[in-house]
Amino acid sequence: LGAVPSDPADVVDYIEEFADNMNERYWGIDMALNVSPKIARRFGRGYKKKYGTTLSYKENDRATVDLSNLNIIPRASMIGKDRIWCTPIDNAKRITKKEMPAIPFEIEKVDRTVKIFADMWLGLGFIIPEAVFTNDVD
Repeated sequence: LGAVPSDPADVVDYIEEFADNMNERYWGIDMALNVSPKIARRFGRGYKKKYGTTLSYKENDRATVDLSNLNIIPRASMIGKDRIWCTPIDNAKRITKKEMPAIPFEIEKVDRTVKIFADMWLGLGFIIPEAVFTNDVD
């Protein structure tokens, strides 16, 4: 698809094309379309521009791509990026230690330097890597 357009109306077309190009097997499964807050805002403005001002789109509400299973979710971790990606909600996993208590901290003070140590167990990944859909922007 190339880079995300800067014109808000074109962003709507871009994201609708992204949704249409996904494997049809996944069209009925709810997915979060992860984008930067800037792209989410452009989509909202473009949606109003393209489909009219009578629609009740609000920026803080969950925006959806018409006739698709995609919910547009702005992510702080995507700030400054033109990449968009989605996967079935059950495909993305966050794994932690089963019985992880509050993160124990160890504080060490040596030579006027304070060091804080903590052990944390966290894993992020996808069960089916082929079910992760992205645009072709790095």
